[in-house]
Amino acid sequence: MVDDEKHLRKLFGDILTDAGYLVDTAEDGVVGWKMIQAKPYELLITDNKMPRVTGVELVQKIQAAAMTIPIIMVTATPPENVEELQLAAILGKPFGISQLLRMVAEALHEQLQNRNVPKLKKIARQLLATGTATVRPSGDDGRVVFQVCDKLRGPLSQLLGSIGFHSLMIRSLVLAKAEVPGLAGVHVNADGSLAGLDDLAPHNAAAAETMLVSQLLGLLLTLIGPALTLQLLSDTWPDLPSLTL
Repeated sequence: MVDDEKHLRKLFGDILTDAGYLVDTAEDGVVGWKMIQAKPYELLITDNKMPRVTGVELVQKIQAAAMTIPIIMVTATPPENVEELQLAAILGKPFGISQLLRMVAEALHEQLQNRNVPKLKKIARQLLATGTATVRPSGDDGRVVFQVCDKLRGPLSQLLGSIGFHSLMIRSLVLAKAEVPGLAGVHVNADGSLAGLDDLAPHNAAAAETMLVSQLLGLLLTLIGPALTLQLLSDTWPDLPSLTL
């Protein structure tokens, strides 16, 4: 956690520690950047307005170094270039303890129990298989994963709102990048669509697409539960075999 206000670092560091997380803190972006370079972290929570190096500048340093750490930015006003930053989430000030813990858990994907991972990957492969006969030969729109996510855009935007869908796509991509480095060049557009998919190497494209869709399904499972997730998928792909979680 990076924040220039000492009392906030201690308060929220203590809250996260009490919740079972191992937490390191830094007083500004300069110190935070040195720590991130020296040690692999699973999550970064950073304030934006800080002396020497702001939160935005810290995120840009991480991006320039091609690091895939999920990032939650704490700020009263989202930065103008928020789309470029590809944040896992924005935590608006003021916020409550439960909101902080929920957002951290979502970013770390802790609500998704290990027993569901193989099932989610199986469902992801089923969804990807449905688009193989209809994809176009070239362009980002030609990737099967683009077709799957685009088909989910309508029902998920209706359920979560367009901003919620965009946030869900970003968090899914951040989690997938942590597992598949080949996704480093992919990003989420302002409308929630994917770009940069053509840069996926052929030898790891299938694994990357499966990981991205399974992470999306995992976050959806966390947000709305197994029953609603399965119902949404069945409504969107009525020809799929019976799905279970």
